[in-house]
Amino acid sequence: RYWCSWSHRGEGIVTITPYLSPSSASEQVTSIPILTAGTTKTSIISVELPDVAEGDILVCLAEFEGTNPESYNVGVWSALLLAAALDATTGVELSEFNGANITPGNHHMTFVKTAMHVVTASDVTAGRRFVNLVGYARSTAAQPGDVLVIEQDYGRGNVLLVRQ
Repeated sequence: RYWCSWSHRGEGIVTITPYLSPSSASEQVTSIPILTAGTTKTSIISVELPDVAEGDILVCLAEFEGTNPESYNVGVWSALLLAAALDATTGVELSEFNGANITPGNHHMTFVKTAMHVVTASDVTAGRRFVNLVGYARSTAAQPGDVLVIEQDYGRGNVLLVRQ
């Protein structure tokens, strides 16, 4: 646990606690299905916040690398969520879902998400104590069984919890 003192209007001490995904194998999955329609999401990386309270500020950064093994373009969307479980794909959206196409020529792409969030009473009541990087992949050319590969040990999740 790290801390630093910081004076805000002459009052209070702020503690900053870093929470990190594992230093190896942060990715919870090795692939996600490529859909032809819909938005079936998968939790790719999760960071647990064991001690979160109303008023805490979360500063979040997470990334993963996707590989398109197919011969067609694959659209990949991702977002950061404050969720109630490490595999949850619903919760408070900390960053918007957005994405990009991975072309066969590109083959690999890193997706980076950042967010800041002030924890609310309803976040605490709902048991939201995981920051999850969730995503989905889609292409009209997809066939059943096609997947986007989630490269292992290329991604990380980091959350700074700031408390006064």
